[in-house]
Amino acid sequence: MTSVKSEALDIHEGRFLEAVNFARNIFGLHKSITGKGIDEAFQQLKAHTNCDLLEFPTGAEILDWRVPESWVCDSLEVLDCETSEVIVCLDHPLRVASHSNAFSGELTGLELKMHCSVANNLPTSIKHQYVYYDDSWRISLTQDEWNSLEDEKKYAVELKTRHYPGSLKVAEIIIPGAQTQEVTFLSHMCHPAQFNDGLVGVLVNFYLCGWLREFYPKPSYTYKFLFMPETIGSHAYCSDSKRFENMHMAIFTEMLALGTPLHIQMSEHPESYVTRALKAAAEGVIPSARFTEFLGVIRNDEKVFGAPGIDVPSASITRASGRENADHPYRRYHTSEDTIENSDLGALREAIKYIQRFIYVLENDLYVKRNFIGIPMLSRHGLFFNPSEHREKYNLQEKLVWQIKNDKLLSEICLDLECDFVELNELIAAWESKNLISSKPREIEKYIETN
Repeated sequence: MTSVKSEALDIHEGRFLEAVNFARNIFGLHKSITGKGIDEAFQQLKAHTNCDLLEFPTGAEILDWRVPESWVCDSLEVLDCETSEVIVCLDHPLRVASHSNAFSGELTGLELKMHCSVANNLPTSIKHQYVYYDDSWRISLTQDEWNSLEDEKKYAVELKTRHYPGSLKVAEIIIPGAQTQEVTFLSHMCHPAQFNDGLVGVLVNFYLCGWLREFYPKPSYTYKFLFMPETIGSHAYCSDSKRFENMHMAIFTEMLALGTPLHIQMSEHPESYVTRALKAAAEGVIPSARFTEFLGVIRNDEKVFGAPGIDVPSASITRASGRENADHPYRRYHTSEDTIENSDLGALREAIKYIQRFIYVLENDLYVKRNFIGIPMLSRHGLFFNPSEHREKYNLQEKLVWQIKNDKLLSEICLDLECDFVELNELIAAWESKNLISSKPREIEKYIETN
């Protein structure tokens, strides 16, 4: 059991604001999966966190994937050939789809529309697009800009982009623990000018690194934080099996600054320990939290770490609305309205507090062994709660007696009694101080765990 007071589960406001400011600084960079924008973001991350940067050169084979060339967009201008009026320019990072080819020439309005997209649900915004593995180019328009294009009219397009030899990068921060088994938090860096879709997970990892170092200077687990381009970055990282051979679980986070309930996507095996710990962290304190089967919410980097041959029990924590809703995962998804200003930072704080509780569960979970026969005389040990004043605590202690007829994991007791894990842990510590129970560490297995 790691000795950390429950007060540590509150948000550290200074660290939170520092993480938000970091996110603001890299928000507007044109971060594709490789190239100038994401390289600048990684350099800023390294300056703030002293992370390690792993590099995979252009053309490198990473499992069944290949690292594409690095990319930068220099300029965009679309002119009306009759009036020389500028219709579209590079006024926003989402104007040009990531990894677009360069293009120079005249097109009819009808031909130009074949290379354009609009965000149909938000007509005044522009849409996030990418063509990482296509030999093409695309630009994004508002609905009014699209409507202004005349099919037969000529437009001059000057799109300047460059592809060049470079590298794909993955940033790694490791906080060593007493055990070699790793708990890994995943985030992706590659979406330009998108906050909830991706960058919020980077912010969470940035925050958690500092919080862990302050409140868990000697953790039980080893904690690993990864910052990657989506999907291909996970494959690059896992291309060397030594990087995940001690990985006990992986958790991906994004879409947390929304006003919808927490939505946890469980690992492939519903009885795996990562799922149990995620449920225990919510039990008794976040009744609105939803739990959905693997690949049933948002399919992101957690699916790579849980994929065949890697097989790390992997889950995700989001506030995605759910596939049964028309606006899933959220209304501003993949548009220029997915900004920090349009996000709910209060909801983000609550999500981070949940993740802190999850880490608290991991660090404090243990097997409880009964040392008494019958029912202990709690008043003799100074542990009795008067039911007329503390009915819930009285009931919890009474039910606990029957939970520990046999050795049992604290997280399982929490779920069976539907109680707050933190409160239960403090109660167990009090009973152990009176020698009513004893505890032993949880035996760690990599995959599905059962009693």
